[in-house]
Amino acid sequence: MKYENKTRAELIKELEAMHQQITELQAEHVIHKISEGEDLYRKKLRGIIEITEDVFHEMNQPMQAILGYTELLLINTSTDNPTYAKLSTIKKQTIRISNVTKKLNKIKNFQFQDSGFSDEGKGS
Repeated sequence: MKYENKTRAELIKELEAMHQQITELQAEHVIHKISEGEDLYRKKLRGIIEITEDVFHEMNQPMQAILGYTELLLINTSTDNPTYAKLSTIKKQTIRISNVTKKLNKIKNFQFQDSGFSDEGKGS
C-alpha cells in the first residue's frame, strides 16, 4: 500500500491537503448553486415585470376611454343634475385606478445588474 512507508506527519499533511481540496470543491459547488438560484430568481422577476407591463397596458387603455367619456359627459351635465355626482365619482375612481397602474408601470424601470437589480429611475 502506498501509505505504509510514510510517516505520520506525511500522512497528516496529505490528509490536510485532501481536506483543503474537498473544502474548495464544496465552496465551488455552493457558489454554483447560489448562481443557479440567482439566475432562476432573475428569470422569474423578468417574467413578473413583463406581466406587470402587460397588465398596465391592458388596464390603461380602457381607463383612458372611461375617463375621457366621463369628462365629456361632465362638461355637458349640469352640476345640479343627480347624474353629475355619479359621473364625478366615476371620474375620481378611474383616476384612482390610473394612479395604481402608474405605480405598476414604474416596475419596468428596474434594471438587472450583476449584484441584483436597481430602480433606474432613482439613480441606482
